[in-house]
Amino acid sequence: MRNVHEIRRTLDRNVASDLRSRLETLQAGRCSDVVDEAVWSENVAVAVQTIKVDWQRKRQIEASLDRIQTGGYGVCDACGGGIAEARLAALPWATRCVACQERQERLQAVSTPRGLVSIRDGFEPRFGDAA
Repeated sequence: MRNVHEIRRTLDRNVASDLRSRLETLQAGRCSDVVDEAVWSENVAVAVQTIKVDWQRKRQIEASLDRIQTGGYGVCDACGGGIAEARLAALPWATRCVACQERQERLQAVSTPRGLVSIRDGFEPRFGDAA
């Protein structure tokens, strides 16, 4: 098995490389046309969200590496039981067993408000009749 420090360095290099690549693509994509600007703006929003997801995943992986070093890897944060090897093989950063994760997702589904998905959802119908 590779050294945990080596895995962290590789992770840092990969995330930094991906970030640079995304930023270079966005910088090259700017245009003066209004439609191209709108597309570019959407691409920026998608890139920002992707970067957030990448950083969150990086933090999850680093936390898993910390748990490996402290002996807590494979132990469910919620119930203290073991996390199945198949789950860890699929999601090495998993912190809950399947049962506890499903319970958490059900609780989040109940507590998450339904409604507007995007800030634009609230404006489109309102301004549609002004044209």
